[in-house]
Amino acid sequence: MAKKESTEESKQVVTMAFKTSDPLHRNRLSEDEKFKLATQATKALGGITLTENVGGWKEKDGTLDIEYSYTLLFYGPTADDIEAWATALAKTYGQKAYYLNGEEIPVAD
Repeated sequence: MAKKESTEESKQVVTMAFKTSDPLHRNRLSEDEKFKLATQATKALGGITLTENVGGWKEKDGTLDIEYSYTLLFYGPTADDIEAWATALAKTYGQKAYYLNGEEIPVAD
């Protein structure tokens, strides 16, 4: 795995969207899903701060796509440890990519 260290020593930042079963809510995690995610991350990596974001972009055909995403902030684990965990999480939620310390990480099928 490639080294993707953040600018602050021991701080790792992941930003990811999640495909949910309720597209009307633009992939927003429920409170229970957020707590489940925080619990999984804490068990695997020792702790997390989870922040909800709303973002958007313009598709090639000009349509706008607005959805929720989440920033997961870790202190302590290495970027390699975070990348392995986040890649597995992204696959579970059907994502093609996520960001680790500002760098896009593609997720293989």
